[in-house]
Amino acid sequence: MATITLYAIELFFHESKPMFETRSINLENLRIISELMPEIPFFLFFGSLLGVVREKNLLLYDDDVDLLVDIKFYDEVVAILKSDKCPFDVDFSKEINKTGYFLNCKNNISGYKSQLDFYFYVDDQECDYIVEKWNFRGFSEVHNENFDIHIPKNLVFPLSDFVFSNGLNVKIPKQSKNVVAWLYGDDWKTPLSKGNQYIMEVKENKPCLVRIGILRYIYMALKKRAHLFVSNFKI
Repeated sequence: MATITLYAIELFFHESKPMFETRSINLENLRIISELMPEIPFFLFFGSLLGVVREKNLLLYDDDVDLLVDIKFYDEVVAILKSDKCPFDVDFSKEINKTGYFLNCKNNISGYKSQLDFYFYVDDQECDYIVEKWNFRGFSEVHNENFDIHIPKNLVFPLSDFVFSNGLNVKIPKQSKNVVAWLYGDDWKTPLSKGNQYIMEVKENKPCLVRIGILRYIYMALKKRAHLFVSNFKI
């Protein structure tokens, strides 16, 4: 009897992706933002940091760049993003860009609509962790402290330098490998498809990677397909 694998099911429900890698586009966005904000101490985090630690580069097909920065620099970041010299577009009328904890920046590079995200953390000097409120839950739980993630300061500071093969120098957490393990668990070395093979939860203010079983994957894939069909159906 043939064995049904998660990979085979994923191929069956596979949605078309760009036929080109997005790494070079994300690197370009990272270069641009680094030149625009040389005095803003942002650093790579989430998927962007995972790529640097695991592949010594950004992930090949990541859909954005993830940056963490102290919330005390929020006004400075906004001022630069609103300046004429900035190619990024931020729709400040959208709710996701009104919380003060997150900004979604879009840029069109060679016809590709790319994204770069700022996550603004809170640094209470009396705590041994920094608080990141947007993380994997987004807008719906940004004001619910139960879904904040408490990132240990000793893993992050002082920041270290990482130099890409093109010479671009960026900041990353001091113990980057430990940070990635803290974010994604002990299996961080194994590439997984977010939303297809795993989802991220927050438990006791710590990230938790949850593997998606075959039945749940089929359900989510069918639900997504149904949504796409309804969205594209026109009378």
